[in-house]
Amino acid sequence: MLVLSPQLLIATTSTIIDSNPSIIDVQTMTNVKPMVVLNTSLIANEFIKVERWSNGSRTIHISEHFILNHPDCRDVWVNMTQTISSIPSNVCARAIKAETVKPLGGVYPGKYRWDRMLFLPKGNNGTHIVEYDYDDNLDTYYPSELFTHWNLSHNEYGQPTNLNHVHLSAQEVTDWMNGVKSRSDILAIIFGVLGGSLTIIGGVAAFFECPWAAVPAIIGGISTIIAAILALLGITEYNWIRDVVQTWYGDGFTWVGYVTKYSRVDYWYDPFFTRPMTCWMWYEHREWQQSWGAERDNPQSYHVSFWSRDEWKVGPGSATVR
Repeated sequence: MLVLSPQLLIATTSTIIDSNPSIIDVQTMTNVKPMVVLNTSLIANEFIKVERWSNGSRTIHISEHFILNHPDCRDVWVNMTQTISSIPSNVCARAIKAETVKPLGGVYPGKYRWDRMLFLPKGNNGTHIVEYDYDDNLDTYYPSELFTHWNLSHNEYGQPTNLNHVHLSAQEVTDWMNGVKSRSDILAIIFGVLGGSLTIIGGVAAFFECPWAAVPAIIGGISTIIAAILALLGITEYNWIRDVVQTWYGDGFTWVGYVTKYSRVDYWYDPFFTRPMTCWMWYEHREWQQSWGAERDNPQSYHVSFWSRDEWKVGPGSATVR
């Protein structure tokens, strides 16, 4: 299963705008990727499709298929679509001398509302450096708590947001960059905390409303997709975390959409019985978007599907299996 719905395309140049872009090249590739996620050995069958557009954008479609053969979950697909025009970089901001930065606190100008939350705009007011627009953790949301992992789904007035606003602690980001924690570890923490369970796997299962057996495949699929995107763009994971996710103060942000849930059914029909039999195979589907740091406005669209159950329908007559 592969979601093939290109998102809004963004022109990559300020001088020439292609108002009606078209696909000029398509590349596909397949891979088999063994991995260990949450102490579970898995094999992903990966399909990648890259569409190059006349305005310089690229739409990336990636599908990871896991065959689990578990009684609670036979197989899992993790699909992603993202259109990329450019990768933001915070290198210029990092060139500013560190001694110009004072401890967090005080008023930062130019704050604005995004998804009902108060945001800091990218900039340097001489006392604080903000490398990309993110939730106001200077004065409003957990001020100065750089080493606290938090997520908010309501603003300071109790108004609900359309996204989960997730703050990665400075320790989590540092551990991720240094390989102490893997991509899968960080993703499991993000979705596990959002699910609200006392255990990581239980939290992820609660967030996606999926069997526990599907959790390693879902986390592994998202992790492998991120790795594939970075490989296609020629960016190391360390540099991507540093330039996109991490703030000047060492912490980071990601925004996770609420999950849309629905069910669909596939079936097969077997006439080679004295009573014809049909197997209805139920699959659960989950869709959401997620964006990271400086790429806040360029989200990745995810679609996960996993086997739920089989239903057997038997026609009238005597039942003799041939």
